[in-house]
Amino acid sequence: MPELISPFELSNFIENKGFDVFPVRQPNGMYKCIVWQLEKSLGLGRFEYKSWKDAVYQTQLKIYDKYN
Repeated sequence: MPELISPFELSNFIENKGFDVFPVRQPNGMYKCIVWQLEKSLGLGRFEYKSWKDAVYQTQLKIYDKYN
């Protein structure tokens, strides 16, 4: 069962691990995120989201699941 985490705690966890998540609007109006860890770009995500908020939140959750 997935662990419940507040958006504030999620954001702090991501920042403490050295990640930055930036939404990028695609030509079709959807959003993808570019993920940076420290000064290295990990690339543009594969998944598209309808809003930039969903893109950032879902990407942060994926990072949290991977590194927690």
